[in-house]
Amino acid sequence: MASDFPDTGNLVLNIIIVLVAGGAVTTWLTFIFDNLSKKRAEHIDISKQKIDAISKSKPKFYQLANYYIEIARLLDFKVEDRNWNRILYVGCKIILIRNCIFEEYGAIQLNNLLAETIIDSFGLEFVKKISDDFDKSRMQNIAEAYPSYSMLVKYLDKITEDKDDVKGLYDKLKNVLSAEDSKQLRKFCSWYGQLLNFELNQIYSRWYEDKPQIRSLDQDLQDYLEDNYYDYYKRLTSLTSP
Repeated sequence: MASDFPDTGNLVLNIIIVLVAGGAVTTWLTFIFDNLSKKRAEHIDISKQKIDAISKSKPKFYQLANYYIEIARLLDFKVEDRNWNRILYVGCKIILIRNCIFEEYGAIQLNNLLAETIIDSFGLEFVKKISDDFDKSRMQNIAEAYPSYSMLVKYLDKITEDKDDVKGLYDKLKNVLSAEDSKQLRKFCSWYGQLLNFELNQIYSRWYEDKPQIRSLDQDLQDYLEDNYYDYYKRLTSLTSP
């Protein structure tokens, strides 16, 4: 080891140089190791906080994802064959849960900011289409007043006045969602549910030991992400690769 250091011609001085240099290297390595350990601990702590936060909100996120998927399925029928009672019920549930998430968490919280942005953009298409601020308030009130689908159906069956608040919203919703562009809206709703479920399943994939697969997403959704959000698309493919 002494050969790595300059020879001063003085044995005692040579020994001192080796000891000092060795101590400096050890100190430097200790400093680097401590910093890496600290950063790793901070990363683990932040990840744990994320998981804890998402775990608390997960039931609402899953409910919302599945209600969006159901709306997409209901809109897939011909206009005359659609279950408008169910569409009203599910639409009101979506507004209620979205408002609850906003009040409790501010927004959908996932493990990737871009995922949150993309998913939210899909979900907003439905909200913008069916309601203004006044209608959103009424829809939340309906969801709270009739927590089960059967309760809402019983009420709708008994309505006799055209000016009834629930019937007015029912008629407006039916009129808006009977438009030709409801097919595009159906696509956005389906994409919202698929992608939100995918991201939630990906977060817990280590626990389940089962990675979500990108092939579970509709091909047109994959194509859309590849064309418009390529970096995010590559992230999805890397997450699901063997």
